[in-house]
Amino acid sequence: DIGILSEPVPAKKKSIERVVPRKSIPPRKATEPTEKTKRRVRLTIISDPLECEVYVNDVYRGTTATLNGKLIVPDLDPTVSYSIRIYKRGIGEELKTLALSQDQELKVSLKEVIANATLDKPNANPDKPNTTPDKNTPSEELAANTLPTKQPDTPIDKEPSNPINNASIATNNNPVDTSTTPITTPTTKPITPPQREMVLINAGEVNIGSNSSIKTDNFRPQHKVNVATFYIDVYEVNNADYKLFCDATSRTHPPNPEWDSNYFLTKPNYPVINVTWEDANAYAFWVGKRLPTEEEWEKAARGIESRNWPWGKDYQPNLTNLAGTEDGFEYTAPTGNFPEGISPYGVQDMIGNVWEWTSSSYKPYPGGPDDKRYTMDNEKYRVIRGGGYNVAAKGLRTAAFRFPGEIKQPYEGTGFRCAKSQ
Repeated sequence: DIGILSEPVPAKKKSIERVVPRKSIPPRKATEPTEKTKRRVRLTIISDPLECEVYVNDVYRGTTATLNGKLIVPDLDPTVSYSIRIYKRGIGEELKTLALSQDQELKVSLKEVIANATLDKPNANPDKPNTTPDKNTPSEELAANTLPTKQPDTPIDKEPSNPINNASIATNNNPVDTSTTPITTPTTKPITPPQREMVLINAGEVNIGSNSSIKTDNFRPQHKVNVATFYIDVYEVNNADYKLFCDATSRTHPPNPEWDSNYFLTKPNYPVINVTWEDANAYAFWVGKRLPTEEEWEKAARGIESRNWPWGKDYQPNLTNLAGTEDGFEYTAPTGNFPEGISPYGVQDMIGNVWEWTSSSYKPYPGGPDDKRYTMDNEKYRVIRGGGYNVAAKGLRTAAFRFPGEIKQPYEGTGFRCAKSQ
C-alpha cells in the first residue's frame, strides 16, 4: 500500500512553568453545633363526652368529640403560655392561661356551666325585625356597582355615645329612709370588655389600591399613602365577645342569618354578622378601641409589598373562606381557621369569611372613577373591605377591592375587627 504523505506538524514550544508559592491554609474552624430542635409538648383535653369546641390562643383546634370526649393538641412550644377556651352550644368557659413544661392532661366539665345558663333567658328580641335581606351582602355582582338594600334615612351619629343603661340613672322622686333600710350590694358583676390579641403595625408609606385594567373599578389608581403607627385585631370580632357587649349595654342581639336560625348563640367563636356600622362602632368604643381606616386595613392585609392577596401573588382557595365549599365551609368559619393565609403582619382572615366595616367614608381615589353614591350623599356610606363567604375570588380580583356599605344597613356577610392608635 502507498501511504499518504503529509508534512510533519511542528513541535510546540514548551511553556515555562511558573512556580507559584502556595498560601498557607488557615486552620479549620471548629464546626459550630447545629441548632437543637425545639422540644415540643402536647396537651390532652378530657371533657364531658360532648362535642365541645376547643380553641388554643383563639385558634380553633378541634372538638372533644374527636375521641369520646378526648382531644389531643400536639406540637406545642413549652416556652409559650397558652390560653385554652372550650365552648358547648353557646356556653363558654375560659380557662386560666397554662404554661406547659411537659405533656399535660386537662380535665374540664361544662355541666355546671350549662345548667346555670339554662336559668338565664336568652335575648330573643333582635335589634330590628329580621327583614333578612337577599343575602344583603356584597357579592360577585359588586363589580357592577350595585347598591345594597336601603333602609329609611335617619340622622347619623358621628361619634358613638358611651353606652349607659338609662334605667340605672333614673331619678328617685321618693327617697327611702336609709336609717332603717339596710344597704344591699348588687350581686351582678360588671362585665369587663374583652381585650383580644392585636399586632403593632409601624408607620410608613404604602401603596393603596390597584392599577386595574377595568376602568370602572373604584379601587384604582394605585397611589401612595402615609399611615401612622397603629394596632389591629388579629381576629374578627366573634359572637361570644359581641354577646358580652350586648349583655353589658342592654343592646339587643343581631338577627340570625337565614341559613342558621341559632347562629348568634350557638357559634361563639364564629364572626359576628348582621351588625350595622353603628353597631360595630359602638362595640369598638366599648372595648376602648375604634374601627380601622380603610388605609390601615389594606396595609394590614397587603403589607408594604402591596400583595395581591395577604399570602402572596396568586389566589389559593385553601387559604381563605370565599364562595363555594372547596375550602370546607359553605358559610362562615370559626375565626382563625385558616392560619396559613395570614397577612405579612400576622393578621388572620383579612380575605374571606366575612366582609369588614372600616371607619372611612366612601369616596373615589384621586384620579379614579367617580361614583354618584359618593357625590350625592356620601355620609350614608362607609367602606367595607375583605370579601366574605358569599363572594368568589374572581369577583374581588385583589385584596384592594372596596365596597360602599350603608351605615344603618346590616349585612349577612359583614362583620368587623377593631384597631387602636399607638
